[in-house]
Amino acid sequence: MENIDAIDANRRRKGEKMKNVQIPYELFMLLIRHYLVEDDTCLDEIRQGLEKKLDSLVQHELYGKFKTAPTQPAETVQHSTSIQTGISG
Repeated sequence: MENIDAIDANRRRKGEKMKNVQIPYELFMLLIRHYLVEDDTCLDEIRQGLEKKLDSLVQHELYGKFKTAPTQPAETVQHSTSIQTGISG
């Protein structure tokens, strides 16, 4: 639950609107069975499906941060590589 709270709090701080999330049709039907038909036999499948979706959302969030992170200038990267390898360039 910490991941959910952290992602949600981060979005609120940034003033971002709520986004839509797509889930597989099978998970949607399981949720309907559980909440509308009150069938508790599918709780494990729902939990697994939601955990898988949450993991996917967290990975997507991390990837977005990675892709938008500031990068080192090419000269700095080349210099640090030559120091590590002992090759001068």
